[in-house]
Amino acid sequence: MAAAKSPRVNARYRYFAVRLNTAMDKSGVTPADLVAELGVNKETVRLWRGGERMPGEKHLARLAKMIGVDPAHLRYGGKGELKESLPQLSGEHITDEDELRLLQAYRGLKKEWAKTALRRRAVELLEEFGEPGARNPWAKSGNNSQ
Repeated sequence: MAAAKSPRVNARYRYFAVRLNTAMDKSGVTPADLVAELGVNKETVRLWRGGERMPGEKHLARLAKMIGVDPAHLRYGGKGELKESLPQLSGEHITDEDELRLLQAYRGLKKEWAKTALRRRAVELLEEFGEPGARNPWAKSGNNSQ
């Protein structure tokens, strides 16, 4: 006879937990960050991450913003894992002025977790798409992924 699953865990919560944990890993947001920023206790975060509970709308929206995903995707899954924070540029190029505004906005972030998450993502992009050289020590050598 097969062992019964915990009645507290269901598929909807389990898949939510997978999406939550994946996005937290990518963004660098820790459980302690969630506790501090959302005003919930450690047990609540453990239940969310373990697939036993799902946050209500109030916490879900703030949680999704912290980890850089769309709230609907976090709750229900589907397409569009990361929400786009910058408009798609079709046939346009980013100017030095755009880069300066982006850098100023980044430096204006108040939470250390936000800065850490952004830095990690920037390194990932430089590793994956950057050309190796003195100006980009993070690039993988022999990169053919562009």
